[in-house]
Amino acid sequence: MKPTLLCALALLLSLPARAEERHLGTPAISPTARLLIQQRMRKHSKQMTELTWAVILLDYSHTTEIALAIATEPAMSATELGSSLPPRFFEIQEQLRSRARAIHAAARGKNAQALAGAYGGLAETCVSCHDAYMSGR
Repeated sequence: MKPTLLCALALLLSLPARAEERHLGTPAISPTARLLIQQRMRKHSKQMTELTWAVILLDYSHTTEIALAIATEPAMSATELGSSLPPRFFEIQEQLRSRARAIHAAARGKNAQALAGAYGGLAETCVSCHDAYMSGR
C-alpha cells in the first residue's frame, strides 16, 4: 500500500474521535452521562482502528480478540445514562454486539469474504449509533 494511501486511511480513522469531541447537535444530557459516553467512544475508537487493520490485513487471531471484546462489553443502561438519549441508542448496542459476534465467527472460520461483510455491518452500526446520538432520534 502506498504511504499516501496509508496516511489518508489513518486520517479517516481518526475522524470519529474528533466529531465526538465537538458534540455536533447532541441531545442535552447530563455531564455524567456525557462523560460515560465519551469514555466508551474513546475505547470504541481505539478498538475500531485496531479492528480495521486486523480485518484488512486478515489477521484472524487479532480480529477474533477485538471482536470478542466488543461483543462481550457490558451494555450501558438507560438508568446509568438517563432518559435523555433516544431509545434507538440503546437498541443499537445489541446490534453492535451481534455484528461483533458475526466478525468473530467469520475470523474464526478464516472466511475473508464473510469477514469483509461482517465488518461492513459493524461499521454501519457505528454510523447509525452516531446518528442516533447526534440527532436525538
